[in-house]
Amino acid sequence: MVLASVLCLVCIGWMAALIWRRSALLAMVSVLAWPVFFFACLRFWGDEHSDIRVPFAVFLPALWVAASFT
Repeated sequence: MVLASVLCLVCIGWMAALIWRRSALLAMVSVLAWPVFFFACLRFWGDEHSDIRVPFAVFLPALWVAASFT
């Protein structure tokens, strides 16, 4: 559970860094309110410089594992 929680935090930081390349404000709001990452997913999915598919694909199962053991 702890490892999954840490992995979630790492993925949030990774996604925020990728979003920051396009929109600093959206990256800051996403870190403060992580459900905003879903909006950023729609906006930057497949973008050449800010593609967040990989960290998002790692984040979802890690979140599921972290939430299922609490």
